[in-house]
Amino acid sequence: MEELFFDIAYILIFSLLGLFTLFTHVPKNDEFRNYIRARRVLAGSFLLMAGYCIMRIFIESAYNYSNIWSLLTFSMGFTWLQYTSLMLILNSAKFKIRHIFVDGIVPVIIMLVLGMTGYIADILKQGIIILMIIIYSVKSSYMFYVCVKEYRRCAKEIDNYYDDILDISWIKKLILLSLLMSMGLVATIIFPPVHKVFDVLSPIVFTYMMFKFVNFAPEKIERMRKKNEKLYMKPEPQPKKKMELPEKIGQKVEEWVEAKSYCRPDLNIKDVASEIGTNQNYLSVYLNSHLNMTFQTWLNTLRIEESKKIIMGPEKKSLEAVGIEVGIPESYNFSRWFKQITGMTPFQYRKTYRKQ
Repeated sequence: MEELFFDIAYILIFSLLGLFTLFTHVPKNDEFRNYIRARRVLAGSFLLMAGYCIMRIFIESAYNYSNIWSLLTFSMGFTWLQYTSLMLILNSAKFKIRHIFVDGIVPVIIMLVLGMTGYIADILKQGIIILMIIIYSVKSSYMFYVCVKEYRRCAKEIDNYYDDILDISWIKKLILLSLLMSMGLVATIIFPPVHKVFDVLSPIVFTYMMFKFVNFAPEKIERMRKKNEKLYMKPEPQPKKKMELPEKIGQKVEEWVEAKSYCRPDLNIKDVASEIGTNQNYLSVYLNSHLNMTFQTWLNTLRIEESKKIIMGPEKKSLEAVGIEVGIPESYNFSRWFKQITGMTPFQYRKTYRKQ
C-alpha cells in the first residue's frame, strides 16, 4: 500500500514537473533555441519517470523486478536525458547527433538487453543486476566528468568575455545533484533501507532542478556564443607566441584605460578589442599573459580602483551612485567585486579610510 501511495504521488509530481517545464512560455527567438531544446529534454526525463511509476502500478511483475526497471529508467533519465539537457546549455555546438547516439542510445540498449535477460532468465537476475549497477555507475561518473569539464570551460569563457557576473553556478549544483541522485539509486539497491530517504528526496531535487531551468535567462550565454568566433565561428588568427602579439597593444590598452572607457556598463571583450583596434584573441592573450588576469577581472579591477578614488573624494556620493558611475550598476555585483579586490565592502572601506 505504501509503495502504491508513493507511485501515485510520483506520477502526479513528475507529470506536473514535465508539463510545466515543457509548456512554460519561452520567447521564440534564436537566442532561446538551445535553451528550449534543453527544456524539452529535461521535460522528457520527468515524463519518463512518471511513465515508470505508471508501469509499476499496472504491471504486477514490475515490483519483483523493480531494481532492473529502476536502473533502466534512471540510465535514461539521469545519465542521458538530464545530463544532455545540461550539455545543451553549456556547449550545444559540441553536442552532436553522434554523441547522443554513442553516449545515450547505445548504453541504454545494452542496459535494456541485460534487463530483459534478467526478466526472462530469473536465475541470472542477481548477476545481471550487479553488472547493470557497474555499467550504470561508470556511465554516471563519465557523464559527470564530461559535464564538469564543459562547465569549467564555459565559466572560463564567460569570465574572459563579459564584464559582469553571469551566474551559471546553479548548473554546477545540478551536475553534482544528478551524480548524487544516480549514486543514491545504487545505494537503495545495495542498502534497501535507504530507499525511503531516496523516495522523499527525489521529488525535492527534481523540483529544484525544474525551477532553476525555468528561471534561467540564457540570452547572454547565447549572445556570447554568436559573437565569440573562437567557439562558434571561424576562429580569428591565434598568436602562437608572445612575441607575435602586436607591439602597440599595451600602449593602446593604456590609452583606453586613461580615457576611462571602462566606466561603461555591459562591456564585453569583443567590443573593447574593437575600440582598441585589435581582435579579441590578441587582447585576451595580452591580458592573460602580461597582466595575469581574465578580461572580467581586469575590467572590474579598473572600475574598483576608480570607485576607491570617488569614495575618498570630496563629494560624498552614495555607494549605489559610485557603482553606477564606474560601470557596475548592480549593487550586489559592485559590493562583491569591491570585496573580492580590496578585502572589504565599499561601506567598510569608506568607514575605515575616511577616519584617517
